[in-house]
Amino acid sequence: MSIWEAIYVHPAHHPGAAWFSVLLVLGVVLRRLGFFYAFVIAALAITATDAMVTGGWSQLGGAEHPVYPGLAWLFVMLGDFRVFLLLEHYRRPADPRRLGPPRVWIGALGWTLIASLVVGVISISGDFFAASMRRLYLSYELVAAAVVGAVWRWRVVRAPGISEPVRRWLWRVSAFVVVQYGLWAAADGVILWGMEFGHLLRVIPNLMYYALFVPFVVWSAPSMEELQ
Repeated sequence: MSIWEAIYVHPAHHPGAAWFSVLLVLGVVLRRLGFFYAFVIAALAITATDAMVTGGWSQLGGAEHPVYPGLAWLFVMLGDFRVFLLLEHYRRPADPRRLGPPRVWIGALGWTLIASLVVGVISISGDFFAASMRRLYLSYELVAAAVVGAVWRWRVVRAPGISEPVRRWLWRVSAFVVVQYGLWAAADGVILWGMEFGHLLRVIPNLMYYALFVPFVVWSAPSMEELQ
């Protein structure tokens, strides 16, 4: 293969250029939208990309690919980040900046990292995860569910200046995510007990995460007047 053909078939050309164009245009559009619709579009894009990269249509060839674990973990954190960003943004009075103040994003990132840090500390402190990676999944799910519940209880419930329709909406979103993580944890517990039908049980929270979360956020949201 000549150097020219190598350039032609290089993934930076295709699909790299197409993805760069999509991200560039998407970034411009999101900056011009209000937070709610920007959030919905970005969350849909992240979810679809996650499904394409880590799901059955992935071109990586499965978990054996060297970059797969890192990408999978990145998408897990992005999935959590979207939840905490929603909670942190709407627990505050409306901000004239479309995407909210930086402290909202920093706070959401901080909450997102807690589960990963806890699991990381457990991992380097002993051999608890050595027997099965399923233990790691279960630990992460339990911690993540607890953090979502704590943010709702201590950040949203006590937030001043938030309207009741918005507070109830954030409760519904938080409950949805806690149930999702609870179902994941229950399914992984069943698998760890040696019952393979736990994989079938995992389909339910998977559908909640990939197919139902964003529609639920949109469907359960109060009016735009309440959100502004």
